[in-house]
Amino acid sequence: MNRFRLATLLFTTAMTLGLAACQSPTSSPATVSTPATPHTAVWHTVGIAGFSGPTEVQSLALDSSGHPYVAYVVSSTGGPVGVMKFNGTAWASVGSPSFSNYYGTPSLALDAQDTPYVAYADTANSNKVSVMKFNGSAWVQVGAAGFSPGVAYEASLAIDTSGVPYVAYRDAGNAYKASVMKFTGGSWVQVGAAGFSEELENEFVALALDASGTPYVAYQNSSNNLLSVMKFDGNVWAQVGNAGFASPSYRGPSLALDSSGIPYVSYLDRENNYKASVMKFAGQSWVQVGTAELSPVGTNSDATALAFDASDTLYLTSSYWITRGVVDVMKFDGNAWAQVGTAPSSGVDGSGASLALDASGTPYVAYSTWAANEAALGVTVKKFE
Repeated sequence: MNRFRLATLLFTTAMTLGLAACQSPTSSPATVSTPATPHTAVWHTVGIAGFSGPTEVQSLALDSSGHPYVAYVVSSTGGPVGVMKFNGTAWASVGSPSFSNYYGTPSLALDAQDTPYVAYADTANSNKVSVMKFNGSAWVQVGAAGFSPGVAYEASLAIDTSGVPYVAYRDAGNAYKASVMKFTGGSWVQVGAAGFSEELENEFVALALDASGTPYVAYQNSSNNLLSVMKFDGNVWAQVGNAGFASPSYRGPSLALDSSGIPYVSYLDRENNYKASVMKFAGQSWVQVGTAELSPVGTNSDATALAFDASDTLYLTSSYWITRGVVDVMKFDGNAWAQVGTAPSSGVDGSGASLALDASGTPYVAYSTWAANEAALGVTVKKFE
């Protein structure tokens, strides 16, 4: 190679390297990350609103997978009981769409195997208590139909961890006092004495079981319309604290126990404009949980319901009337009550709310909806997520 060609080659190589050094390296376009928008939980309708058809009363429960079940009365003017389940896509009847005659409000509970049970006052058996369960293909009687000694009008159902069902009711066969029965050994037997309480003002008796299966009942007496709670100590029924510690409305109380077995009651307080209040038993006496008067003034107030999540956070739903029925949900953070989203039902009549929480703490509320002309529309279920 002559000197000229070598010089030319060296110059060309140098120019190429210089130009390359001045250029930006080839790279992928820069990725700009956009901060995720915080999720704001709201109340969502589960399936469709009013899925049951016309009805006034219902009871809500969740299975171990969080699927909601609702027991309801098939007709708004009284009729058989039906149960529906949301299967993830739609509401479907559990067994026959109507499988029993009823009086009052059906009470629904699921055992540890997710078998649904329903208790009700049975018009085919002189308004005595009957309990049925779904065996996977049909609804069958649990023990004898109409097993209570007297007329019951309403029944409250709970199932212990061993699968033993209990019912509480206002017992017309025992001076309209509270009675509790359980199903054991193939038959229904009294838990303690029948008619163990004072005479009840109305048919609403609330029942709950603690982790060891001890039953508690809450009721309103007829002598002065005050609220009391009793528990069965294994031998007799005993008052929990003082009898007559609060003044509920005509609908009576709701009762729930936390994981330590401490009883809580909610009620619409006739001494405080029929607003919702919650009390708990603090070892010696009943004390207010947070402030009283938790809901707006509700002429013709309807009902309350209590439930705990797995962390013992307490939730309350209440339904009440202003010019339309409103269903409200609140939770207690240990210091104060806070609204859970906006009211699930507002501007459409809602009544008779019931409440349940799944294993992750998602609250569900069920209520009966009404049209502006007071025609019953059906059950609506909503969840907050």
